[in-house]
Amino acid sequence: MVPTYEKVGLFIPYQTGDFIPVKSEDDEETGFRVSDWDAGGVLMLDHTNVSDFPAGDEIKLEHAGRMDYYMNMLSQGNPLFLWKERFVEARTALYREGKYGKAVTLSNTASEVLLDGLLAILYWESGKEPEEVADVFAEGRLARRVKSNLSELLGGNWSLDGTGPVANWFHKCYRLRHRVVHGGYSPTRLEAQTAIDATFSLSLYCWDRLVAKKKKLPRTVLMVIAEEGLRKRGKWCHFMRNFMRDVAPVEPPWQDASHAWRNDMYDALLSGD
Repeated sequence: MVPTYEKVGLFIPYQTGDFIPVKSEDDEETGFRVSDWDAGGVLMLDHTNVSDFPAGDEIKLEHAGRMDYYMNMLSQGNPLFLWKERFVEARTALYREGKYGKAVTLSNTASEVLLDGLLAILYWESGKEPEEVADVFAEGRLARRVKSNLSELLGGNWSLDGTGPVANWFHKCYRLRHRVVHGGYSPTRLEAQTAIDATFSLSLYCWDRLVAKKKKLPRTVLMVIAEEGLRKRGKWCHFMRNFMRDVAPVEPPWQDASHAWRNDMYDALLSGD
């Protein structure tokens, strides 16, 4: 296994020295050399594979409701939460483990979980029956789902060619993962970092397109972006405020309903109906 920068550890002991020619009894050089060791020391590498306190604000009592919401998503196996777990694992593989191939595959896994989870919840809110769209989620059709189904529902540029966050993800993460998994390719550190960055940029594009459709897909926006996210983007408006106040309380819990819809869809897909 080739030692990557992160794998060699934080401290590397070293010792300086030189090669001294070996001479014969007649004081002639024999062509051989021996090591003449001198002073030594320790080299400290500047990487992030040492545990540290997590960045971010301290969790306070007023965050209890949000934590309960996330725990419910985690217990349900909600892909719009789980994609972040895979993304964190990808960053860990890169920055702490120095496993660049693993970082690429986990980055792509995170993006696929995100894209399919988002598409499923969009179909749920659009009123599609699970059996009606189950074939859309068939294995091996992710690229088709991206450039066709997500494009139709969210608008924007979902082309896999050219420039933009979707095309960049497709070439720098999705296709690179194919080379790693099926071709045995060992990506460089820069390629792994680029794959992670492309996945993150893709997620931001998904949220931007979702916010742009907030009046058409208010339930999904409130579940994924929430009031806080809309306020940060300057997109909190009377429509969303009234929808959350008047509609949300009288409907079945959206998270539970969308979870049940997704399960029914995958049941239909696996059964071939």
